[in-house]
Amino acid sequence: MGSRGAASGISPKRDKVEYTPYKYGQITRKEAGTIYKAIKDGEITAKPETTKALYSATDAYIRYADSRYSQDRLYYDLVYSATRHLLNGRAKEAQKDLKWWEDRNIDAATKKSPWYKYKK
Repeated sequence: MGSRGAASGISPKRDKVEYTPYKYGQITRKEAGTIYKAIKDGEITAKPETTKALYSATDAYIRYADSRYSQDRLYYDLVYSATRHLLNGRAKEAQKDLKWWEDRNIDAATKKSPWYKYKK
């Protein structure tokens, strides 16, 4: 019996551009800028609050990044995943991640949140 590795001719999907976040729990200008550029170029669509939220998150104090990441891993992982997809030319997958990220923000929105107006 053959294995499912290189010997069988099946190779895992590899990224052209390797991307790892600078610090988990911190959104950098690299992530925010990559997503913003894709929105401006028409590769993906997003709500105006998305870019505002991403760029304002870049100002967060990096010392507490580990704490933020442990409190809400999925929030940051979706941004990192969308960035990775965009850097590798997979706009469709990035759009799915960003949509899910926006939907999470809308679901968690309170009356004073800028996301509240999208709540149904």
